Amino acid sequence: MKDPHKLAVIFGSANMLALVLAIVSPGYMTLAFLAISVVEICLLRLLRPPANIAAKNPQLAPQPQPDRFQVQAEAKARLRVRDHQIYLRILSSGDSLYEEHFRDVEPYRETQISEIRGFLESEYGYFKLPVYTPKSIVWEWEKQEGDRRYAVITFNPPLQKGVLRTYSRELLTFNSVYFNQQDRRDSLWNKNKDVTREEVWFDIRNAYNDFFVQVAFPADHFPQRWYVEAVDTDTLQEDQSESARAEKALTVLSNAGILQLRIHGPLCGLRYRLSWDLPKTEADEVHFTADQQASREDAAERLSIATDAVLQVSNELREMLRGRYADKLVNLVLYAYRREKERGGLWPVADADSLLDASAGSNAVVRLGRTLPGQCYRRRSEILFSRFHQDDETGYEALPAFQGQHPVFAIAVPISFPEPRGLRLGVVYVQSHALNSGLNALVDDVDAKTDFVKMVRRWHVQRLMPAIYPEFSGREPDALPWL
Repeated sequence: MKDPHKLAVIFGSANMLALVLAIVSPGYMTLAFLAISVVEICLLRLLRPPANIAAKNPQLAPQPQPDRFQVQAEAKARLRVRDHQIYLRILSSGDSLYEEHFRDVEPYRETQISEIRGFLESEYGYFKLPVYTPKSIVWEWEKQEGDRRYAVITFNPPLQKGVLRTYSRELLTFNSVYFNQQDRRDSLWNKNKDVTREEVWFDIRNAYNDFFVQVAFPADHFPQRWYVEAVDTDTLQEDQSESARAEKALTVLSNAGILQLRIHGPLCGLRYRLSWDLPKTEADEVHFTADQQASREDAAERLSIATDAVLQVSNELREMLRGRYADKLVNLVLYAYRREKERGGLWPVADADSLLDASAGSNAVVRLGRTLPGQCYRRRSEILFSRFHQDDETGYEALPAFQGQHPVFAIAVPISFPEPRGLRLGVVYVQSHALNSGLNALVDDVDAKTDFVKMVRRWHVQRLMPAIYPEFSGREPDALPWL
């Protein structure tokens, strides 16, 4: 018998010719076309190997594509999770609140798992201790390496193969994201990073059947452009095919200020990253005019000169606080925002009690997002620390070039230009070592804290600004540029 493949080509050509002739000259040529078609169908059946032959010769059977989900889960996953949901709310302060749900969890290969290791990572964030429900699951910090903070998660009772468990986790991250490029650059300082975008990302470390993320943005901060990428967690190289799949899985709810990502079978060992463009400066972020930005820069430059008048009014505020709160141990440092050689931060301009090392120079500059003044400036709101009550704050971090012991109480209040909701100008930092200081009432008494903040801002308007703008002395309030 001749080669059936060649016969198929011959009969295929003849069939096409018969079809053309049948159209031009119907009749016998139509019967010829039908006859040739029957022969061609028989040849195609002859060319297809029977099922039993394909079974004996696997190379003849269609070969399935490798299942990437299965391959990567087998290599890296310790847990199998039917459904992992993350609800991330970015607050107007730049902090982030995570709420995660893990449904139908069991060991992937092992019979039993009593603990797993994990980590949280941020270039400038502070992590509160994650809290699990049920509370029998415990997160304990283990060590810190660079931007990563490692932890051990203990399951009591242990996870069992074949026994499905469901649990949830909440996490508050302070100073999680920035809303403009300048702030992000000032927070990184010596790191050569792209600051044109901000991002949140999620590492896939286990085998999830379904993965859902919802990111809710604060009012007036929903991004105009966003990007979805999937990168290898080891090499940080982009997986372009998975990025394309993730991009199709993104839902944008602009009116609600929400991005949603839902992926069936995310790949273990990949990082799914959502990023968005940032405005260049604070003035661009909050829509201030060029004239307003120039006025603020002028005020910041004047403040940073640290004239005798600035020192005098700073001492006045310190003495006022000592009298009002019956605390002779009150100390005060006034910081002003300044940029020098592309390095922006808070520079001390008044330190009457020598809390800082006078010889430290630029090493005394506060990095945005670090220490109480840096966090205060970053958030645009007051922030306090108390040795007696640390549940709701980020904790104490010593000021750069700080001399002395940690205080019992400390608070930082931002000052703006113009008041009350202008561009940030600097920070007033107040602390005390007195156990019985009246300042301690600010921790639990909202009204007392509000009165303190009002007093500092009143001092800023009535005493500090006239000290740096003596030419406006005696003017009516409506003529003052800082109001």
